[in-house]
Amino acid sequence: MKRYTLITALFLCPFLTFAQQDIDLKDDKGFSMSMDWGLGKNYTNYEDYGTFQINVSAGYKFSNYFNLRGGVGINHGIDYEAGFVPIFTEIECIPTKNKFSSYFGLKLGSIIDVVEHGGNKGVYLCPQIGIAMDTNDNCNMIFFIGSNLASFVDDQNYLTNYDKNQVGFIIGVKGVIWK
Repeated sequence: MKRYTLITALFLCPFLTFAQQDIDLKDDKGFSMSMDWGLGKNYTNYEDYGTFQINVSAGYKFSNYFNLRGGVGINHGIDYEAGFVPIFTEIECIPTKNKFSSYFGLKLGSIIDVVEHGGNKGVYLCPQIGIAMDTNDNCNMIFFIGSNLASFVDDQNYLTNYDKNQVGFIIGVKGVIWK
């Protein structure tokens, strides 16, 4: 648990420092960074278990409505020994510039099982929908629900049906900042 607390603190420091800058960049393109936390329930072939996840990503804000970022995360089992590291590309859409707006996100990439099966790798997909709240000129807070979908491959790169193929549901909060 100390390890996850330290990792969370390391991820938060640059995020909070950058968010304190008082720059009016609402309509500009540029660098964007996000961090999200979520709690969920994963369903596998043999086990159902609660999870905690934390993801960070950085990339480019093409407009007020569209972000493209790359990221990495930790998905840890709460009541079951499970640990995954997703490495993903994230696409986000916030269709309006209102104080409250709808939010659509998609993470697509690969996932590594770091607890069992010697670092087995697989395909990772995480669609999300939610509500984005404009908190200041260069920061959004997003409340979302989503799904974690993972299918793993064996050493010969064939899709397998071992007990870690998963479908999961998450509820979380995301902070997005840009410069």
